[in-house]
Amino acid sequence: MLADGIGMSLHGLNLTLKNKRLTVETLEKIAAYYKKPISYFFGESEYMSNSTDEHLHVNDKSLSKLIAKLELLGEILKEKEKNIEELNREIGGLKLRIKQLEE
Repeated sequence: MLADGIGMSLHGLNLTLKNKRLTVETLEKIAAYYKKPISYFFGESEYMSNSTDEHLHVNDKSLSKLIAKLELLGEILKEKEKNIEELNREIGGLKLRIKQLEE
């Protein structure tokens, strides 16, 4: 999951993306996670940096892509967690049956 891959909580990453402000370090981690150059997240004329501020403004198209991927990954994670819970219940039931048969 992206948040884990860059060392952030899901909540923290969501806030960062919604505010449309990333530190250079966070953007580097995201780029590395997706195996993309940092320039991938900027339009041709979208390089905006304030010399008194260590944040970069990411263009809306790239931000939308990141948010969509993050939301999709969140949905996939929820589904996997449900599947794991169901499998754990089934395993518990099977262990109980085995124990009963052994007695």
